[in-house]
Amino acid sequence: MDVLLPEDSVAKKKYLVTDALPYANGKLHLGHIAGSHLPGDIYVRYQRLKGHDVLHIGGTDDHGVPITLTADKAGITPKEVVDTYYPIIFNSLKSLGITFDNFSQTSRPIHHTTSRDFFTRLHENDRFDLREVDQLYCPSTNRSLPDRYVEGTCPHCKYERARGDQCENCGTMLDGIQLINPVSDLCDVPLEVRRSSHWYFKLSEAQENLEHWLKGKTDWKDSVLNYCAGWFALGLEDRPITRDL
Repeated sequence: MDVLLPEDSVAKKKYLVTDALPYANGKLHLGHIAGSHLPGDIYVRYQRLKGHDVLHIGGTDDHGVPITLTADKAGITPKEVVDTYYPIIFNSLKSLGITFDNFSQTSRPIHHTTSRDFFTRLHENDRFDLREVDQLYCPSTNRSLPDRYVEGTCPHCKYERARGDQCENCGTMLDGIQLINPVSDLCDVPLEVRRSSHWYFKLSEAQENLEHWLKGKTDWKDSVLNYCAGWFALGLEDRPITRDL
């Protein structure tokens, strides 16, 4: 039985709680539940028991390399992948008693409109650079191979199964071009390096403001603060926000 605390025992506040969005390219695993959805559900229930007004938002990430890679391997379209796994993910969470006020998808029109609005406003405020960069390319399939399309040896910790976006062993953010001996399951010939134009978000310019903002987060876990401090110590790097698929 739920025990409701008196609403007048605390000042009523509004909370917006968002869970990390799982890619709609497969079933949920324990890490999804333990790392994001269960903590979010517990926090939402706790704040509602205290009488606060809470909006719980979730959904699936329907874009990106994990979706297209799954589609390529299965010989189907990205939309077919998303249409298959969105209801599976939604029903899995529902069966665990984890509910949302809105469980959406990034492929819905409202998300496309909002993303374009963000891009336009940031571009108008000179937050982007258009740069020529090297990237891996498969000549046999005539396609670029961004992040998870390639694996290789991490240049930092020498882990041999590092992905082209991040090393799962040491946690370092990577670019496929940085990997040692990169290979791809989709390409049966040696990979080439080609030039391409991409938009970069100038994250490095925000480091001073972000460091100042983080100092006020006295309620964050020490492990999280130390992780962020490690990024600042290395220096924030500008991040690409577009890729060729």
